[in-house]
Amino acid sequence: MKKNVLLAVVLAGIIVSAAAIIVYNKLGGGECDSGHDFEHTIIVATETTDGFDGDICKRCGFAEGDILYATGTAGLLFMPINDDTEYSVSRGSVTSGTVHIPAYHKGENDDKYLPVTIIAKDAFNSQADITSVTFAANSQLETIDDRAFYKSGIKSITIPASVKTIGGAFDQCESLTTVTFAPNSQLGTIGNGAFRYTAIKSIVIPASVKTIDNVFNQCKSLESVTFAPNSQLETIGSSTFNNTVIKNIVIPASVKTIDEYAFRNTGLTSVTIPASVITIGNNAFYNCKSLKSVIFEQGSVLETIGQYAFSSSGIESIVIPASVDTIGNDAFWNCPITTVYYGGDEAAWDVLLKSIKGGNTPLTNAKDRYYYSEEPTTEGKFWRYVNGVPAIWSSL
Repeated sequence: MKKNVLLAVVLAGIIVSAAAIIVYNKLGGGECDSGHDFEHTIIVATETTDGFDGDICKRCGFAEGDILYATGTAGLLFMPINDDTEYSVSRGSVTSGTVHIPAYHKGENDDKYLPVTIIAKDAFNSQADITSVTFAANSQLETIDDRAFYKSGIKSITIPASVKTIGGAFDQCESLTTVTFAPNSQLGTIGNGAFRYTAIKSIVIPASVKTIDNVFNQCKSLESVTFAPNSQLETIGSSTFNNTVIKNIVIPASVKTIDEYAFRNTGLTSVTIPASVITIGNNAFYNCKSLKSVIFEQGSVLETIGQYAFSSSGIESIVIPASVDTIGNDAFWNCPITTVYYGGDEAAWDVLLKSIKGGNTPLTNAKDRYYYSEEPTTEGKFWRYVNGVPAIWSSL
């Protein structure tokens, strides 16, 4: 990989040996009035820093040659993939300490460096003595595969911006407390069990993520989840936040599906469901004892509330959008609901109630109110949105 580079750029990631310091006494770079005075220089790459093989002008520091990319941790196993155009990496003989994943690798039979794009399935599975993972500054990594660090001892990790997919990679890493995503992350999918049974306390999900599935299940220390501005999230998959202690969450406006068990047994006290959500799955908010209020945003297109969706929660009031046509068995069983704000009129509510099956007596026994966008001219049980919150007309 031949480069014409200024010495200052070359040195940015290189540790210079004492013997070579005399060559680098001028860092200006550029042209020499009397021509360059080159000296051939080799700086050997280390596990974490790049090297150099080429010529450097002793007068101005101009450099021309090849970058020798950092090798990564000694003992790593690299396997050619995709018609020998890329490499995957796994632990090889590495069993403890810090693992450094390089951006490129050059095998004995390679005539050039090839990008390292995948941490292979089971790459560091059950390696409890591996405590840290670092990546090259310009990492080419795209995928961290299933069980890549399963039950390893890592405590924190920064995921490179180049990573597009994380499988069930960090499942049961019980010492893992901190996960950070590099700026400008390209991550699209966080897969099944990715951070399940970890000790993460808070996390910011990149805007590019579209699917999270069973990701934080049983993360009993997880208190805070934030979605980056302009989130593209569409699916909160099955059991994603099950049995966490999160109390508040702002669900992105792009979300269409909240799947089964998504927030079961959490510490949520209130939740606002975006207008974009079409389906709330079975048991989605089951046994959320602290959940007192559920509000569906104005303009909601919700169609289905699944079985046991809010069963045994602490809901005292709820908005049911007019678009809802299916409420599953026991969806609101054992809920202390006193008020239902329905998004349609009384006749439509009566039709919906007749279609509801067993275990939803809290809905039928509650005081029902009907949406009216303009101030009604007659007395009645009418409500409207005020700053996104239901308000009864007669009380204004």
